[in-house]
Amino acid sequence: PPDRYRADWPMVEVNAVGVDPAQEYAFRDHRELAGRRLAPGDRRAAVVDRQLVRDLGLAIGETLMVEAFRGDPPEAFTIVGTYSAARVAMFQRPGVFLPLDEVNALRGTNRAISVIDVMVDDASPEALEATAEHIREIIRAHNWNYEVTTATVKLNQLRLAQQITRLVLVLFAAIAMLTSFFIIVTTLSMGMMERI
Repeated sequence: PPDRYRADWPMVEVNAVGVDPAQEYAFRDHRELAGRRLAPGDRRAAVVDRQLVRDLGLAIGETLMVEAFRGDPPEAFTIVGTYSAARVAMFQRPGVFLPLDEVNALRGTNRAISVIDVMVDDASPEALEATAEHIREIIRAHNWNYEVTTATVKLNQLRLAQQITRLVLVLFAAIAMLTSFFIIVTTLSMGMMERI
């Protein structure tokens, strides 16, 4: 709790993600959610990675102290829910979801937005590219500093990773086949030599 907060407590670096609860859950949902999601109008509420909650010995309803930069005064957030996060690597930081305006207040910025998700009805590659180009035109017209990426780019990255994995597996299979071939030939030739 804030009244028992001590500066010597261990610090854990997290990815604090500010979301607009009214729009966020139309795009994505938390896996294995316990408790509840952030709701419009929530103040000082957080949805936290379940592993982080376990590591810190906290539970839903307890207080999580968050500071944007090391040395800033910590702010108290009540844990309203926990979710299960899939981690690709151990160095990935746990995630904490907070209301967007409160993340901006922690960072000292005004309405800073780094990612805007757009959902389209037609998810074909042609429609995605046409929509992305339309959004790029809007960005150019307003001289905004945004980069537009589509799901097609991520799918292409995934396909490339699959092709590399397939190539490595084929290479290992070829090495295994050649090795077994030479083992069999050597075994047969030794048997022939013994009979001769």
